[in-house]
Amino acid sequence: MYFYNMQLRLIIIYKCTLFLFCLALSIVSFSQDQNIQNLTSSPISLDHFPLLNFNPELKSSLRAPDQWELAINVAADNKEVQSLIMTFYRDNDYAELQWLNLWHSRCADIWREIADSLHLPISASFIPLMLERNNLKLCSCTDSGAVLKDFVGLENESTEVITKLEEVFKKSEQKHEPFMVWLHELRIIIRLLENFELPDYKDKWLNNKAVKKRHTVLKGETLYRLSVLYQVRIQDIQLLNELGNSTVISEGQSLFIPVE
Repeated sequence: MYFYNMQLRLIIIYKCTLFLFCLALSIVSFSQDQNIQNLTSSPISLDHFPLLNFNPELKSSLRAPDQWELAINVAADNKEVQSLIMTFYRDNDYAELQWLNLWHSRCADIWREIADSLHLPISASFIPLMLERNNLKLCSCTDSGAVLKDFVGLENESTEVITKLEEVFKKSEQKHEPFMVWLHELRIIIRLLENFELPDYKDKWLNNKAVKKRHTVLKGETLYRLSVLYQVRIQDIQLLNELGNSTVISEGQSLFIPVE
């Protein structure tokens, strides 16, 4: 009887957690709708966004889950939570997935490059996306991606990755939400963004500048040298790559070069 009561109590707690989770997601969705007028001034036209009758197809070739994903899948294995999250992203012509893909496109390349430079699995590049879930419009792609440095040394680990995820989660603005629900959403969004054929908005985020060149920094190169080489201002390279006022670049780093 004690065991039964404990199980019943856990179910009730989980139901309450799911209700709060869905409420939080609804608030995020509502805030997105409220910000549409501000967003229409961006390089991306959102006059008819999200798209109606949007029904993305699966990619013909899917990437197999990496070691970190497998660990997340084991830890976040509640089918009811998964179903609720999937329904949230699929409802209303996949409206929330469309929003997520739009914001993810702004920083995806930078997060992927940071993960690659740290020799982390591909799934690592989605961690900043979830940590900045409520601030994807304004966050710095480079600064938000810096959290991945905390995972260096865990490339081949599993249990330790979940522990580290909870650690960085508790330092984020989402720390008051249930970690396990957050982890379930991380699991879901990785596969939604990776498995579906979704519009690519990367180039449309580029402040009305056409990026026709991507430069890999060679040994000894500086921002000044690149500005002379491509006849652009140092400030334009900094702005496009979210370097702030920093002039520090390193060998092997990939930079966007603005071309009029």
